[in-house]
Amino acid sequence: MLTSSHPIIGVFDGHGCLGHSAAQLCKRVLPLVLSSVLVKDDTPEDAAITAFGETQELLLRMAFSEQKEYDRLQKRWLAFQSGDKQQDGDSGRAEEEGNLFSKNLPVCMDYGTTATLCFLSNNGKQLCIAHAGDSRCLVVKRKMNIKRDQKEPVDTSSSSSSSSVSGLPSSPKWELVYSSLDHNCYDDHEMESVVKRGGIVSSKQGDIRVYPRSMAKADAGERGLSLNMTRSLGHIVLSKEAGISPLPDIKLLDIDRSCEYLVIAASDGLWDFMPESDVIKGLNGMPMPMLVPTTAHEVSAQPRRRSMRSGAKRGGPLEQLVSKLMKSAMAAMERRFGGDNVTVAVLHLNSR
Repeated sequence: MLTSSHPIIGVFDGHGCLGHSAAQLCKRVLPLVLSSVLVKDDTPEDAAITAFGETQELLLRMAFSEQKEYDRLQKRWLAFQSGDKQQDGDSGRAEEEGNLFSKNLPVCMDYGTTATLCFLSNNGKQLCIAHAGDSRCLVVKRKMNIKRDQKEPVDTSSSSSSSSVSGLPSSPKWELVYSSLDHNCYDDHEMESVVKRGGIVSSKQGDIRVYPRSMAKADAGERGLSLNMTRSLGHIVLSKEAGISPLPDIKLLDIDRSCEYLVIAASDGLWDFMPESDVIKGLNGMPMPMLVPTTAHEVSAQPRRRSMRSGAKRGGPLEQLVSKLMKSAMAAMERRFGGDNVTVAVLHLNSR
């Protein structure tokens, strides 16, 4: 989402019976709520917390309504099976609705989504990153080579490290500025926090999950009431009974006007198969000319195998970057016989 004062990118990775619905809702609602709050001159931290909180309330209300409707349909189906075909409607309709339950769909509407938002604040002087879950955000930067009498950067990406163009050194290397913390129980602080909030943590063959203290582990697994994260939006049950928190971690980064930045936000489908070091190494090995200074931001996103473009030129460097990351992650999945969906969003920042 792009606005005149607050360019925003986000990644939402749903999980649970209707996780895709949660991700789609957050994709549409969360940036809009954030933009409306930022207009009120709230601090970026307060704006992000407010936006996450309001979106969480909407998700829980939606799940509550869905649970009531599901319970009503289930009651009709049980009545139909017991022979009371006239209860609450005719038998034909009840039989049709009963197909839902014959497919062993979850009886608990507990689902949610990760949420990672990256946006500019304070008139472009700061980058704010707010996230809950394990959709990680990586920020890298490099110095810009610009002559004093030159309005546009010189493309030196094809030069070797020892060569120069018009007296300028070759393109500087991208270097790591920030990497967000995945909210899962592999982090000791996150694990302790979720236990204090009422969750139980269980580990089996390296898979660490959180489930409600009031339930046995086997029952929680059968009902889909366990999660491999400590924070998430949604989860009408796990948020109340297992300590899953919607509160985002927030990071503010000052923008160095002599540098350009790439903000890479992606679902765990990328980071599980590509270490951050490989991503940065790939950036430095990829011909990527410095973008025109008048381009304040570009966004390129690619969920799963389908491309979505917003602001990025077709075939431009950002789109090429997203495509390369996607292909590398897919190739790594095939080598390790794994599989997951992958969403990548990239924001380019150039302050000049």
